[in-house]
Amino acid sequence: IEGDVLKRQIRTTADLATIPGVTVEFTPNTSRELPKFRKPNGERCTPLILVDGMQLGTMMNGSDLTAMLRLAVRLEVYTRGSPPFELMALTDCGVIAIWTR
Repeated sequence: IEGDVLKRQIRTTADLATIPGVTVEFTPNTSRELPKFRKPNGERCTPLILVDGMQLGTMMNGSDLTAMLRLAVRLEVYTRGSPPFELMALTDCGVIAIWTR
């Protein structure tokens, strides 16, 4: 799936759940709301999240992601199959790429 964030109206972390293959999970003990993808074996995993080509850290939370989504001019989501070649070594889960410029 690849598309323009403005056409899909993806403006918050919760909105990502409207994309096929994406769920959003809330972790009560950390108050973190994060997107999850499903691997072919059924296991859930956290996708690699990039903002303008830079990887977001693991301490990111739903508020951080929502802030980036609100600035987005383009959103690329790779839930199945292979992410772009240059990202294959970085993840076995999938990629959410947010472009703000």
